[in-house]
Amino acid sequence: LVVVAPGGGGNFFFGTPGGAPPETLSIIGTPADLTSSKEEDSSSAPSPSSPNPSSAPPSDDNPDKRTNIIKEILSTETTYVNNLQTALKKYMEPLRDSCIGNNKEMQQRREDIKSVFSNIELIHNLNAEMLKSLQEVVEPSHPKYHLLGDVFTKFTPFLKMYQQYSTDYEKAMEIFSKWNKDQVMMNYLKSCSEWSGSNMKLDHYLIFPIQRIPRYNLLLQDLLRNTPDGHADKAPLQASLTKMLSVAEHINSTMKKMDNTKKMVNTVAID
Repeated sequence: LVVVAPGGGGNFFFGTPGGAPPETLSIIGTPADLTSSKEEDSSSAPSPSSPNPSSAPPSDDNPDKRTNIIKEILSTETTYVNNLQTALKKYMEPLRDSCIGNNKEMQQRREDIKSVFSNIELIHNLNAEMLKSLQEVVEPSHPKYHLLGDVFTKFTPFLKMYQQYSTDYEKAMEIFSKWNKDQVMMNYLKSCSEWSGSNMKLDHYLIFPIQRIPRYNLLLQDLLRNTPDGHADKAPLQASLTKMLSVAEHINSTMKKMDNTKKMVNTVAID
C-alpha cells in the first residue's frame, strides 16, 4: 500500500520514505536518525536504515546520554498525545458537529469524516495512558531507576490498533484531496486551523500516527544501545523492542497483502 505524504510529497510505505518496495522495508533505523527528524516538527516520515533487528547494539554505557534519550521519549510522547488531542478537539469534533441534518450530502460528509479520522480517538486514548505510565516511572525517581522497558512491553501489543489507521490512511488522503477542491470545506478547515492556534494543517496531524511506530523503534534501539549490561532495564528493553518490531512487521505485512490484492483487482478490471 503506497500513500502520499501531505503536501503532495513522495510516496512511501508504512515507516519507509521514498516509496521503497515492501521487500526493502526497514523499521529500526540508526541513532543518527533520532536527531535528524522529529515527527512533531515535520510532515515527512522518519528516515530509517537497515541494521540487523535481531541483535542488540553494543552498549555505550553513557548514563547522561541514556537520560537524554529518556527525556526525548517523554517529550516526543507528550507532544504526540497533544497533537492527537488537537486533531480530535479542533478538527474531528467540529467537523462532526457541522453535519446538521440527514440529507444525502450530510450523510456522505459523516462517512468521509469517519474515514479520514479512522480510529484516531482510540489511538489517542491508548497513547495518553502510555504517556501517563511513562511519566510515573520517569518523573519521581533518580535517572538510575528509570525503567521504561516494562511500560513498552505492556502497551506494545495494543499498538496493533495502528494497523487499522494505516489501512485507512490512503482513503483518508483521497478524501482530504477532495475536500481541498471544495471551497466550503476549505474554508471550514481553515477556520479549524486558526482555532487550533498552530501553523500545522489537518494533513500534518493525520500523518503523525503513521510515523509513530517507526519512531518508537528508533528510540528504543538508541535507549537499548545506551543501557549498560546488567542494568535492570536491559532485558525489558530488548523484549519491548522485539515486540515493537513485530507490530511494525505485522502492519507492513497486512498493507503489502492489501496492495497485492488491489493490484490483482486492477489487473482483472483492465482485462
